[in-house]
Amino acid sequence: MIQLKSVFYKFSNMLGHVHIVLRDLLSIRATKKVWKNIQEKLQLNDDFFIYNKAYPDENTYEFIDTAGEELGMTHNEILETLGEHFMEYVWKNGWKELLNSIAYDVFGFLNAVTSLHMFIDSLAFQNKVKGPSFYCESNKDGTIKMHYYSLRPNLEYLVKGIICKTSTLLYNIPLHVQLTDKSHDKNLNHCIFIIQPLEKNKKLQITYNTPVKTLRNEILLTLRDFVKIFPTHVCFNRNMFIEHCGIFLTQQLHISPTSPTKINDIFQIVTPLNTGLTFKGIMLHMNTIFILQFKKPFHRHIIASSNSQTKNQQHIFLKDTVKSLLTNQIYLNDYPLYDTQRNVILLNQSRACQQILNTKLKQTVNNLKQIAHELENVKIKTDNILYDTIPTQIATSIKDKLPIEAKEFTEASCLICDIPYFNIINNICSPKEVIGLMTDIFNTYESLILLYNSHKVVSFMDTYFIVCGVPDEQVNHAGNIMNLALGLLWQVKQFYVPVINLPILLRISIHSGPVVAGIIGSKRIRYCILGNTVNTTKTLLSHCEPGKIIVSNAAKLSAMKYSDDNFEFQIKGYIQICDKNATCTFYLEKNLNKSIDEITNIESNNLDSNKIHDGYSRLNSIADIKAWRSAEINSKKQESIVETLKQFQISNTLTSSAIQKIHALKKTLKEKVTNSNSSSAIDSDVITTSINNENTSTKESKICNIM
Repeated sequence: MIQLKSVFYKFSNMLGHVHIVLRDLLSIRATKKVWKNIQEKLQLNDDFFIYNKAYPDENTYEFIDTAGEELGMTHNEILETLGEHFMEYVWKNGWKELLNSIAYDVFGFLNAVTSLHMFIDSLAFQNKVKGPSFYCESNKDGTIKMHYYSLRPNLEYLVKGIICKTSTLLYNIPLHVQLTDKSHDKNLNHCIFIIQPLEKNKKLQITYNTPVKTLRNEILLTLRDFVKIFPTHVCFNRNMFIEHCGIFLTQQLHISPTSPTKINDIFQIVTPLNTGLTFKGIMLHMNTIFILQFKKPFHRHIIASSNSQTKNQQHIFLKDTVKSLLTNQIYLNDYPLYDTQRNVILLNQSRACQQILNTKLKQTVNNLKQIAHELENVKIKTDNILYDTIPTQIATSIKDKLPIEAKEFTEASCLICDIPYFNIINNICSPKEVIGLMTDIFNTYESLILLYNSHKVVSFMDTYFIVCGVPDEQVNHAGNIMNLALGLLWQVKQFYVPVINLPILLRISIHSGPVVAGIIGSKRIRYCILGNTVNTTKTLLSHCEPGKIIVSNAAKLSAMKYSDDNFEFQIKGYIQICDKNATCTFYLEKNLNKSIDEITNIESNNLDSNKIHDGYSRLNSIADIKAWRSAEINSKKQESIVETLKQFQISNTLTSSAIQKIHALKKTLKEKVTNSNSSSAIDSDVITTSINNENTSTKESKICNIM
């Protein structure tokens, strides 16, 4: 059957239906982690999975290759798997009846695939995506030689998977499909497959005996009537010369019945691909729809306006759309009831309207999903800010407006840490550098706190307060908090202070005992830990040396009793907690059962068990402590020099002020002497005496002369 259309295609896009099928395959074959990795690599969202939307081929190929890499498959393996799953997907999602009605055997199905593809693209998807072409040849040994043409390269294994699964689903015939030849010519890829059944009793092509009918010699329909009834038909012979054609084509193309005209002079073939308009080529595609394009335009009058009318017996070439009808002022009532074109137009229009509504609905749903996702992210960020220092279960109860009462815990472990030389860091570094360092350090704290199921209570400047065993009661709270302390000490030591290039040290105190925990405040809610255990931990911190972890005897006994780890301690001695109480304290050195990498949950390539404790020698290094003490001494010297310079500057200011006052006094005395000498009303003796007295009194001192 030959179908005449003046259509041009664009060949650079692939439908999103392929993306949906591949996503469905990954949901079955891959884990959630693998799918998340693919989404992050390709930045996929819901807009990438609209079934009737055309996407650039490079995006589809990238999606397929990335999925293959994550599943550990080669390019050909993932394509073949995708082809098999593609048929399973369409089989289960409404296409089963259509596929069953195409042909009775594998040979007929493969020859009809091109027409099926064209029908689905134009009717179901309403797109201009260019599909492949297939045609088959029967071999004498019962096998099939299939030719596959496509504008897209490297999809032959996708075709192989589709063919194998189709034969199994439709005809219950397992196939062996072998690619025997592959070529590329003028942007067209040509592949040849040999198809044979795996079971010898199965046939790929069923032959039927055509019944012989005795026909009357009398012709009931004349040629003149035939060309009027079928105004757009073309009849040609083996040599491709036109025998006769419809009256419409005769008038518009000026085909003369007297002069022979070849069909190749009027038409050029669009599909099937790589098929010449020859008699042999047409016979090889007996079950295929041909799309031909006119080489020259029609010589007919085009309706210039809506007011123009059609003359008698003038034919109008219409497309299968409502827009074409409106352009020519033709309505469905103008079609005869027996004309199937009415049904085609109605079906196309209803399908187009349905697709437009579905597309709008899909876009609306995607937009709502995006907004909901953004709102959820904002809500999570808001909750993280509001409930930063509140345990998850307590925060959930607050959001659900459930009453929360203070609770007493018989035993928990408290940890307080700070940076002992923070004033030196603050003096050396700029404010921006200090903020950067503290941000990195606090991020390290938070990751380790989550690792050991602990909870941050409060942080202020360089001080951090952590508790374990609250609000979730734990037996091994002391062991967890000690491993946390070792991890904190090690991780923070990886940060170096600029200028002096020294690792940051911590001092940490740990104590175990009863505490009371509860919520305080209404607007700014805080989860508070109270009790003598907290006060004791604060006191221990003030007696701790830099770079050390001080542990009370209560915490040590709890760890030894309930923890599976074996900790090594160094005794420090008794510390006075209050006027009447003192406690024995220890310095925590190492965990004999775990390496530093295991404590901090960092993968290590060091497989030597003898070197498991190498990290602890670096952790307990005295060299770093000595370096910081030297830095502290130098810092104090600098502060002393600066203070001396400040005092000297103040002293210079006071001396300068005294000199100015003396100069002013000297000037005043001279003025008084001058005034007394000029007076003539005074007795000479008195004057003489006065002058002598004045000379005596105004005699300059050595200090004044120096000044």
